[in-house]
Amino acid sequence: MNFSWLAKKKPSSKATKIIFKNKNFLLENKQLSTYSNQPYSKLYAMLDFSECITDIIEISKNIPKEDLADTIELKVYEELSLDPTQNYIIRFQHHSSDDENGTNKYFVFVAKEYEVANKFKTKPIDFIAYSPLVISALFQNSILPNTNDYAFVYLDDNDAFIAIYSKGDFLYCKGSQKLSIAYLLNKFCEIAGERISQSDFLDYFLNNRLKLDRFDSTDTKTQFWTQFFTTISEILQHAKRTYKIDEYSAIYIGSSSGTLVDIENLSKDYVNAKILPFDFNILNSFNGDILTKLLCLYVDSENALDFSIFHRPPPLLWRDGGKFAVISAFSVSLFVLYPAVMFGPYEAYLLYKANSLDDYYASISTEKTTYEAKISALNSVVMQDKKLLSSLNKEFDGSINILQDLANIKTRYTPKSIIMVDIANIANVADVRLDRLDFNETNATLICASSDSGNIAKFINLLKEKYKTPPISPNMQNDGGSYKAEIIVTNIGIMP
Repeated sequence: MNFSWLAKKKPSSKATKIIFKNKNFLLENKQLSTYSNQPYSKLYAMLDFSECITDIIEISKNIPKEDLADTIELKVYEELSLDPTQNYIIRFQHHSSDDENGTNKYFVFVAKEYEVANKFKTKPIDFIAYSPLVISALFQNSILPNTNDYAFVYLDDNDAFIAIYSKGDFLYCKGSQKLSIAYLLNKFCEIAGERISQSDFLDYFLNNRLKLDRFDSTDTKTQFWTQFFTTISEILQHAKRTYKIDEYSAIYIGSSSGTLVDIENLSKDYVNAKILPFDFNILNSFNGDILTKLLCLYVDSENALDFSIFHRPPPLLWRDGGKFAVISAFSVSLFVLYPAVMFGPYEAYLLYKANSLDDYYASISTEKTTYEAKISALNSVVMQDKKLLSSLNKEFDGSINILQDLANIKTRYTPKSIIMVDIANIANVADVRLDRLDFNETNATLICASSDSGNIAKFINLLKEKYKTPPISPNMQNDGGSYKAEIIVTNIGIMP
């Protein structure tokens, strides 16, 4: 639930005063004659639906009654895979019998002890109930007949559950975050396309009226309530098929924020079932929600399950006064016995212990010397290996440098033979005769001849295209109808 509250009983000469406490209201001086015979004060509280694990287990009918609780506890740890290092509060109640298999089925309710202790750590709680179970007070007090099947939907701020009772007995319970007030508020805002406050939403949800006209849209309302009743219907239909329920005599819907006053008329447009507000004419002097009122009736039920952890005073030795008494007694005993022990057996024991340690030290010293010699020898081997490794690394680096130089020469320079072939091919294309071809590191000097000076000019242009630099032609001579020229080609990248 969205608040931590307590129902407190106090003694009174005529009737016991009940106090309900939560962050929203404080009600007191409300007397109930039902509790007039209680001679002491009690505090009551309730666990939320999500704070308990619910399941059904089968136990053989042959188990004696006095061993039933221990047997169920072991069975629960096994079937629910509980952490054996954690403490749990385990409660159970009879569900049904299977004569063919010779077993009894039990509902088990499991809560983590440390979570319960942390939630109610301010003071001891005499009775802690599980919220879906307090509904059984309706049948135990004849508020509803125990001959039909009923469903109860309870919506909390951040949680919600649907509990089903068949013929007055607890049958099924299912939680759903989609029915929590927070989820419904977000869903309504999502459908409406605009954010509204929680107070405005609750005014609409509980009283079927909207303070803001811009949200008063038929489509918005229809879509919201359709999803709301569909979520409830899916859970109820699942339980109906699983437990073979013919029909629900009534479905009661309520919330921790108040009563849904118009839910009966509103539901007629969406579901074919009898929907009623989860509110009954009981304890009208209180304005708490329905589960709060039912708790007052449930705690006095014969089969009520209690999850409380009552912190009684610890044993004397666990108290501060008890610890002080033990320490004082030990100190006095030590003061009396110390001289007799120290000057007798204890001195002999210390001498024996010293001799034993001397022998042990001698053996350890010998082992130390041996290991130091081994370490020194291994260090010499390591130093030699390091020198060898350094020498090999130098040889390896030299080889790498040579290979890199060869690779650079191969990629950056062209062999002379290839250049000679290329120039000869170009000369054939230009119809020029090569008379001489010389090379140095970067240039090639060639003497060519042709009957046509145009061929020599063509030859020069082809060399320019090939080597991307214009060749140098100092002069051209005419030798009896034949033209000769000396041409220098630069930057041709000749391999050394």
